[in-house]
Amino acid sequence: MAEQNQEVPLQKEGVLNPRQVAPALKPSPPLAPTSAENQLPLPVKAEAESKSDTGQLTLEKARSAYDHYSGKASEITRQLGFAAIALVWVFRIIEPSGNQRLSGELIQAGELAVLGLALDYLHYIAATVIWGAYSRYKEWQGALLNDALKPPSYINWLPLGLFWGKIIAMLFAYKWILVYLNKHIL
Repeated sequence: MAEQNQEVPLQKEGVLNPRQVAPALKPSPPLAPTSAENQLPLPVKAEAESKSDTGQLTLEKARSAYDHYSGKASEITRQLGFAAIALVWVFRIIEPSGNQRLSGELIQAGELAVLGLALDYLHYIAATVIWGAYSRYKEWQGALLNDALKPPSYINWLPLGLFWGKIIAMLFAYKWILVYLNKHIL
């Protein structure tokens, strides 16, 4: 009887015994926040938690904040790209003959918005391919799921270049929209 209450050891590092998994299953926490602290944005909550634990912000919390804000920047850039394309369409010139055309500023804005959206798409494709290939390579080398890995520093260069490229393209798209608005409307 006493043997059944003992903890079952792992069969192989990184692989759980089925008897270990069942007791670990618990109901998931409620989706709605239960306190005022849970309503804080992720980085603010992370900073508050890390300061109360150790008095300093940890690397894990800093990375969590980076992931949060870079994800938000990508979402906003994508929304700005679609909005820029809509603005280009709204401010098209309709001639008395019924022909439609765009001014030079709006053509450049539209091209840059489309470029920004294309870079956004390529950013996620590149990161998926790079990190998928890296993890598969490490699996073939025998790495387990919980092993600590040290990827080469250059592994993120292409995704970072695409990330900043889409943001810069969108900034210039809105520069041309503002030039057009300033010249024709404001």
